[in-house]
Amino acid sequence: MLTLKSKFSEYEELLISRGACGDAVSVNTNLAKSKEGEMTIADAMVAYRANGGKYADMYAAWAFQQIGKEMDDKLRTEYLGLITTPSVALKLLQQCSFLIEKEKTLLKGIYSEKLTAVEIKDPMEAARLYIDCAPVLTETESLSLKAIFEGKLPTVEKELRDGIVTRATAEVAP
Repeated sequence: MLTLKSKFSEYEELLISRGACGDAVSVNTNLAKSKEGEMTIADAMVAYRANGGKYADMYAAWAFQQIGKEMDDKLRTEYLGLITTPSVALKLLQQCSFLIEKEKTLLKGIYSEKLTAVEIKDPMEAARLYIDCAPVLTETESLSLKAIFEGKLPTVEKELRDGIVTRATAEVAP
């Protein structure tokens, strides 16, 4: 079980074993080399924040899906705190059936009331979220997403209307 006190090298090795990208691993390795002695996961998170670094949401989400079950509660909460993009938070909520209620609430706070044209500019992304994440969206969130792509993606709208494409009806299994 990984904790905030675990060696950063253990975290890194686990991600590599799950297929982590070489570029991401080299960034992590450079970060680990910047500290004398063995860096912990907590040290790495502090270093990212202190250097003004923003952890790549998509990478953080992928890594969480891969090893989230192997993290303790404190590390999981800290790790989810790295996520800032509403669509990424929504997809994690949809795809990680192992989330506990506190983590679901944290992710909902990231995307709740942010599923708007201001936050999500791409109509195709809005349509994808509208279709894929239907089980975790409120009616208001669904309507907000639909408003972003409505009138801009006639094929998607027609396929939804004709039943060729249907919205997800259940959470995705791990």
